[in-house]
Amino acid sequence: MEKHANQAFTRSRYPVKKLNVYMAGGVGKYWVVDPGEKRVIRHIFADRELADRAVFNHPGT
Repeated sequence: MEKHANQAFTRSRYPVKKLNVYMAGGVGKYWVVDPGEKRVIRHIFADRELADRAVFNHPGT
């Protein structure tokens, strides 16, 4: 499969766009699973603002 030059950029921007959509929509939590980096990022929103963010890395990375 051929990779496009902007594929990595698009993939990295996608969670940020979704984060803003979910935050504005009143979602309470948003998790991003990044298997390539072996990590999970958890966002917690309150009053349509980011209240907390935590990064969980796979052990050994």
